[in-house]
Amino acid sequence: MHVQPRTPTPAPAAAAGSTDKGQATAVRRSAQVIGEVSSRQGEGTNIVIPVGPCVVRLTAMDATLSWVDGDSSGQAAMPLTDFHRLLQTGAIAFDGPTPASA
Repeated sequence: MHVQPRTPTPAPAAAAGSTDKGQATAVRRSAQVIGEVSSRQGEGTNIVIPVGPCVVRLTAMDATLSWVDGDSSGQAAMPLTDFHRLLQTGAIAFDGPTPASA
């Protein structure tokens, strides 16, 4: 019986948006705070995020909003479930077209 040697199967390519450590990279999108948005940082008080433009950084774990308000700037992280609720209620809206889901 003649057996052909196996050709090694190439390793799968890294998923789009991943690093060599297997962690997903963050996605940044510009957005607008339109309604009432606040975020509690740990055991601290609520941070009120002002109406206006912001940048949203999405990871697999959370969403971080950054904004400028006059002479000051701010940043707040929140769980993805809270962020998606704010999107659904219209309190936050992404600028421009929404990318197609993969």
